[in-house]
Amino acid sequence: MADIVKKVAYFAMDVPNKPGEGSRILGALADAGVNMMAFTGFPCGRKSQLDIIPEDVVIFKKAAKTAKIKTRSRKFGILVQGDDRKGAVAALLKTLAEKKINVTAIDAVSAGAGRYAAILWVEPAEVNKAVKALSAALTSKVSREERKMTGYIGNIEKATLNNNYFRQVLFTGRNSQLVVMCLQPGEEIGNEVHPGVDQFFRIEEGNAKFIFNGKEEHIVGDGGAVVVPAGTFHNVINTSSGEPLKLYTIYSPPNHPDGTVHKTKADANAAEAGKHK
Repeated sequence: MADIVKKVAYFAMDVPNKPGEGSRILGALADAGVNMMAFTGFPCGRKSQLDIIPEDVVIFKKAAKTAKIKTRSRKFGILVQGDDRKGAVAALLKTLAEKKINVTAIDAVSAGAGRYAAILWVEPAEVNKAVKALSAALTSKVSREERKMTGYIGNIEKATLNNNYFRQVLFTGRNSQLVVMCLQPGEEIGNEVHPGVDQFFRIEEGNAKFIFNGKEEHIVGDGGAVVVPAGTFHNVINTSSGEPLKLYTIYSPPNHPDGTVHKTKADANAAEAGKHK
């Protein structure tokens, strides 16, 4: 199975290097309902630095403000989660080394039950490049195996989270088509209608605004599902200010040529314009 690769926001803070500081900070955040995907702390000069990677940035910011916890500005790291195996972390570092990306810090741990996780830091300008490199390296083998199958069998959550292309068709059958999508902050699919096609959406990361027939609006987050009946005008907008929206969708029947890959929204628009020439 492919590992999950995520670009994650983290917040650093300086605290006194003395007993109880970690408990004070984490306790206040826990009481406010903050769930963390990762946390690390280490000495920094005469103080200690805590790096917090929250699951929900909005909830974290609100909780930090209420608890009067001062943090530095938001920065980004890379979280990798997957099946524990020999050489898992070595493979991550090899991939980044081959792309000439320097890893400035890394923490990795076996999570038990056959799972592992790693949090990596690279230079800010190289975060997106690193995410793409790791996603491509970790999904290529799985993608090749999945294409050999009669139908589609795969971990669709991981495939969706690892996808960084605007649109990528994973499987096309006679009566259905499976597609993964990634919308950048503020990006939208665009108002469209499929007269003879029903469409199912499932959100795996981020928050989306669905607009039906130009007026009916719904906010859907991680784990949410939406069915758009044939003939319904609809648009999907990434409402996040800093995180990608990752989803998969099923068309019934298929709506795109088999094997379609649109790396960006501009590529998708160009392909659509070409159909009407």
